[in-house]
Amino acid sequence: MLSDLDQSRVLEVVPGNDKQSGCALWQSLPQAQRKNIEAAAMDMSAGFAAATAQEAPQVVIVHDKFHVAKMLNEAVDRVRRREHKELLKQNDQRLTGSRQLWLYNPINLEDERAEEFERLIQSELKTSRAWMLKESFAGFWQQKGRWHAAVL
Repeated sequence: MLSDLDQSRVLEVVPGNDKQSGCALWQSLPQAQRKNIEAAAMDMSAGFAAATAQEAPQVVIVHDKFHVAKMLNEAVDRVRRREHKELLKQNDQRLTGSRQLWLYNPINLEDERAEEFERLIQSELKTSRAWMLKESFAGFWQQKGRWHAAVL
């Protein structure tokens, strides 16, 4: 879907999320209009990124918060699953039943689960480190611009 965020309107819709579909979206805009576009927000589809590079090379690609957060959560879960298998071989069941703890916002946990999660976070688990790295990224969304982020 190609939309104008400033005007809150859909400009074009095509099926698929491959390069060909992305090119069709870009080609639906006149060349003169395409040249004036500075940035495009999109999911992490390699096809759309390739289409953008081809059809509007001056455009800066911006990935949306939802897809970045989803990717970070999936990375934490991959670390948790791998580490859980390793720990089970040593009869360590600390990560058993903890999947949702790593995915939920700790503020939303009931007291008992919050205490359990706090113990896991403070342990020397790879999953704990992965979760902390994911959480440290939250400050990124609060930056006013790249210059502010560079100073920090």
